Amino acid sequence: MPRSVAFKCTYNDGESGEYVGLRGTCSRDLIVHNVQTHVWCGQEKSPCNLFFKSGMQGNKPRFPCMESELFEHWRFSGGTWHHGPKAGQDIFVRDAAAGKIVILTTRKPNQNESERKIIGAYEIGDIDSGGYLNAVEDYRIRLRTAEANQLDFWRYYKNKRENEPKWGTLLFRYLDDGQVHRILTDMAVVVGESTTRNTVDKLIARKFGDQVAPPAVGALSHHISVDKKVALGRKYPGGEGREHLALKNWIAEHPAAVGLPPDSTPLVEHIFASGDCVDIAFQLPTGAWAVVEIETNLPFPGAHQVVKYRALLAAQRGWKLDTNKVKGILAAWGYEKRVLEFCRRYGIQTWTCRLGELGSLIP
Repeated sequence: MPRSVAFKCTYNDGESGEYVGLRGTCSRDLIVHNVQTHVWCGQEKSPCNLFFKSGMQGNKPRFPCMESELFEHWRFSGGTWHHGPKAGQDIFVRDAAAGKIVILTTRKPNQNESERKIIGAYEIGDIDSGGYLNAVEDYRIRLRTAEANQLDFWRYYKNKRENEPKWGTLLFRYLDDGQVHRILTDMAVVVGESTTRNTVDKLIARKFGDQVAPPAVGALSHHISVDKKVALGRKYPGGEGREHLALKNWIAEHPAAVGLPPDSTPLVEHIFASGDCVDIAFQLPTGAWAVVEIETNLPFPGAHQVVKYRALLAAQRGWKLDTNKVKGILAAWGYEKRVLEFCRRYGIQTWTCRLGELGSLIP
C-alpha cells in the first residue's frame, strides 16, 4: 500500500533568513561544519569536500547536493548507500507513490534531534528512474523560518520501539494518512492568511475532504498544541512577561481573588475558533462562565480584549452576545480614570490584584 514519507535533510543555509534555507550552496562556515560532521558532505569526491580541501579558493560549488537544490527543483530521494556491499547504489523509497505527500524536515547544527522542524511539503507527481520523488507544481509548500519553528516533526512521529526523538541513518520515514493530515492541518494554522495557506487548504481538501484531522500522537505530542503556540505568539509577540505569567497562574488557582466561586474551573490560555486566546476562562459551578484578562501596568488594551473575549465565549457556547451568562473581568495592578470609565460603560468588573493577595473590586 503506497505511503507518504518524511525526509531528513541536512541543514543548508542557502537562501536562509526569511526562509529556513535549502536553496543554493551553504555558506563557507557551514560547508566546513558539514564536511567535518556529515557523511555525504565529507565523502572523498563530494564537491564540498573537494572545495574544502582546496583551501576554499574561488567560487563555491553550485548545487552540490540534494539539499542545495531542494527548493530549486523540488525533488528529493532516499540517497545512496555509503558503506558495505551496496556502497554507491541508490536507496529507493519503495513504498512511496504518485499522489502521496512528502514532508520535509531539518534541524540546525545547534539544535537537538527533538528540535527537528518541518520546513515544507509537496505532493508527489512522479518517481523517476533515479529514485527522485518529484513534486506536483501546484502543490509545493515552502515555509518561512518563523512558521517552521512552530512545527516540530517529533510532535507527529515516534519510533515503534522507543518514544524518544531519534532518527538514525536512513534519510526517510514513512507516514500514515492521519499523521500527514494532522501535519497539514497544523501547517494551515501557522501560515495564517496567505497564498501558502491557500495551497495547504487545497491540498487538505484534495486528500482528506472535510474529514477532521486526528490528534498528534508523536514522541512530543504531550507538548503545547500548535494552535496554542501560534495564538500565544500572536498575543505576546515579544514573549510573555514574568510578572504577567505569575499573576495569571496564581489567579487561575485562586478564582476567589477576582470574586469568583473558589470551586470554579480554570481554562488557562483558552483558545477560540478565531485564533484569539484569553488569559483564563472560568467555568462557574452554576454553568455560567467568566473571562479574565490579566494586565500589569497597561490595562487599557486589556479592557478592549475583555469585550472581545466575552463575545467570543458567548458565541462559542451558542448564547446571545448580550447574555448575562458570561462575566467579563479585568485584573490589573492599577487603573487610570479612562480605563475605569470604559469598563463601567461596557459592564466589565475591574479588580486591583497583586500576586498572593486577594483582589480589590473597584465599583
